[in-house]
Amino acid sequence: MTTYNIQHRIHTLALFYPRKGESYPEFELDGIRFSHWLYNFTEGHKTRFWLAEKQIEANDFRTAYAGFYKSIRQIIAQISLLSQCYNNFYNEPFLIHKQNSDIAYFRYTRKSNGVPLAIEENFINALEKLEQKQINAEFFYYWNDMLNVTGYSAKLLLICSALEALAKSPINPKGKKGKQDFFKGILGEDLQEKIWKTDSAVRNRLVHGEYFNEETDNENYLDQIYDKVVEYLNDYVFEEKIIRRVTNPQRHPDNNKEGGSYFIKRIDKSPSFDLKSLVEGCDIDFCGYLGRFELLPGNIGSSY
Repeated sequence: MTTYNIQHRIHTLALFYPRKGESYPEFELDGIRFSHWLYNFTEGHKTRFWLAEKQIEANDFRTAYAGFYKSIRQIIAQISLLSQCYNNFYNEPFLIHKQNSDIAYFRYTRKSNGVPLAIEENFINALEKLEQKQINAEFFYYWNDMLNVTGYSAKLLLICSALEALAKSPINPKGKKGKQDFFKGILGEDLQEKIWKTDSAVRNRLVHGEYFNEETDNENYLDQIYDKVVEYLNDYVFEEKIIRRVTNPQRHPDNNKEGGSYFIKRIDKSPSFDLKSLVEGCDIDFCGYLGRFELLPGNIGSSY
């Protein structure tokens, strides 16, 4: 077993202050030390980030991160309840450093802008067709909500609700009694069973308080449903390819990231392995700062 030090950034609107008798705002839970990314007594909290750090004994860096992820995921979810605001560590930078090693694994991300999508010239005609098809307005409300929210579980439940509303529209001649056949016609039998048909189907589990199973729910159900509904609308509502296939549909102005993962090795005059310094240096001059380390091939991960 080897000791790994993991540092992870958290994006949050929550603030906390030094406890009585302490000089700096920090706390520890389940072996994870939480502190503000940048804080001083004159200006207070200068960023919307926290830093989480933990040492973990593990056989390799992937196992170490899996243990860290399990702990921090639950803690952040509990903090969101108490703080009543945004808390997220997904897609934030992190660093994994094996004790006494001159190599570290660095995941760097930074904010990027959402890329717009151009509407086709015939979209006015398409809107007129939608008016003629007598589709319940609730379908469009749910679909719009699905596109506007972030978060996989929220989007998945909303797209399922959109389909429920579509099944209640005059476009489904069998109505409620034929709902499952309607879903099967859109999604196909295999996907319909995974989403709806049994008590263990993912939509039914989520509605009844059972979260995703990390071992079995390893498909992107959201993208699969999205593609199937778009295909159905093109074929049976518009009767032509009105909604075109694009790269990265469901685009959103928030939570867009770009970045990469790197094994970095300290060489002469390299900075220490510190997540905050790495991120801030890369934010200013990515190539210049990361060039102060030796970049190693990804296959080193098999022995790290």
